[in-house]
Amino acid sequence: MLRKSRSIFLMLLVVLAIITGCNSKAEPAKGEQGQLAASFDPENAKEYGIRGIYVGQGIKEAMDTLKPTKYDFMDVESRASLTVDQLANGEGTLVTGMLVVDNSQLMLKVRKGVVDSILVGGIVETQRDKFKTNRGLALYDTVEQAKKLYGDAQGDSELTYKGKNQQMQFSTVNGKIVGFRFELIQQ
Repeated sequence: MLRKSRSIFLMLLVVLAIITGCNSKAEPAKGEQGQLAASFDPENAKEYGIRGIYVGQGIKEAMDTLKPTKYDFMDVESRASLTVDQLANGEGTLVTGMLVVDNSQLMLKVRKGVVDSILVGGIVETQRDKFKTNRGLALYDTVEQAKKLYGDAQGDSELTYKGKNQQMQFSTVNGKIVGFRFELIQQ
């Protein structure tokens, strides 16, 4: 009797696992495809960024998402160092920042408390998956993969995608993506 109950229980467990597996959908990683349409939308600002941050986003929110281990922001005109709180309050004319995230560097430009530009390059290949675009393109992916995710682009050695307010450029070498640049288009 105990053996029969155990067999029924195991069979029920297997059926439940199969049903659950068939009905569940893989969730995209936070910051990747989370609030993106199935195909590239050049007018969605969230398309223009990495790791869940994007151009046009408030600097404080971007820093909370990135969680850098080190960073330094400096105003281009005055050469003064600024804190994230000062940036969030709109201080500084045009501010550049070097950030260390997962032992790799990336650069942000901030204007009036908003991320104006994101630059990524020089990341070692072992860190490539930690610096994917919000749509899921990683450094060292192929040009074909970029076109699959974003569609046809302008340019050959640098792929350019534009919306009305923002643009992105993927630098390429030997058919591979080696750098990302996302920026607001200044009106």
